[in-house]
Amino acid sequence: EMLQYAREDTHYLLYVHDRLKVLLTQTPGNSMGLSGLEECYELSKEICLRKYEKPLMNDLAFQNFVDKRAPGLSRPQEDVLRVLMQWRDSVARAEDESTGYVLPSAMMLQLAREMPTTTAKLSECCNPVPALVRRDGRHLLDLIAKALQSASTSAPAEPRTPPPVKAADGVLVDSSPSPSPVPCDGFA
Repeated sequence: EMLQYAREDTHYLLYVHDRLKVLLTQTPGNSMGLSGLEECYELSKEICLRKYEKPLMNDLAFQNFVDKRAPGLSRPQEDVLRVLMQWRDSVARAEDESTGYVLPSAMMLQLAREMPTTTAKLSECCNPVPALVRRDGRHLLDLIAKALQSASTSAPAEPRTPPPVKAADGVLVDSSPSPSPVPCDGFA
């Protein structure tokens, strides 16, 4: 049944291949003396040789995530979020999985807000519990405990103000909340 589906879904690809090959062989060569087909093969080879590098989880990526997805977190919650993001990134790289598979962002934020200290609380925050979270649950709880301990021993941080936001035209706009709304003439 699956083979039949695959045949029906891809049978036209041989025709497309033949037509493209004919069109490319009829295409005049480029300045390097390659025919259209040879040039296509060369460009395809260049693309295939590119190696994808997963973006690194660094302070800037963390701060962007906090600013966009979790602006109201306390300092201890941010510390927990930071260690969770670092764990998620390292596990995703080691397992060659996406970060969303390892620990979806919504669950990660829930864990940062709740700061669980037991496996039962960890399971309550993640429903359903991702396989890699289940596997490393004890380690995650240790990371959360260490983050909470370091947050309690460090000096209290100044409250963060959100960074300025660029409007569509590139002008910086103050994104901090205004003390009181002021009506503008002509706007409701």
